[in-house]
Amino acid sequence: MRLGGRLGSGMPRRALLLPALIAILAILPIYALLSKLAVVEIRSGDEVERITITCGSKLVVSFNNSVTGSPVSFLFNVCGDGFQGVGVVADEITVEYYTAGLIDINGSIKAFKSQVLEYCSSQEVRVLVGGRELSFKGVCIVLRVRPYVDLQS
Repeated sequence: MRLGGRLGSGMPRRALLLPALIAILAILPIYALLSKLAVVEIRSGDEVERITITCGSKLVVSFNNSVTGSPVSFLFNVCGDGFQGVGVVADEITVEYYTAGLIDINGSIKAFKSQVLEYCSSQEVRVLVGGRELSFKGVCIVLRVRPYVDLQS
């Protein structure tokens, strides 16, 4: 009995390589596309909103500072590996309130990267991401980001 070039069905091993190669080549472009996507999960109490975005999408979290009453916006780039700080938009009084004049808030946020953001407001927090605007009143929200396709799970 020879075990060389044929499987139990009598089909040559080389004949199986071509369909396997075609399947791999068909899957690679799909994986490449899906790897450019991320999912942002926004949790408020028991409510969860999931938004699929492309990597490099912008996320804006806006609210009114409860002490100064002025609007504040935190800007982030988003990909599956985290929220990357881009900038802060706030008036001079609010920036002074946050930093006591000791920190360059826009320089500092550019060094910030995290997979989780948390915001609480006694008023309203607005989130703009993936073309959707969500509003949350008088609650805390938790934002998480993860890759759309995660081969390590």
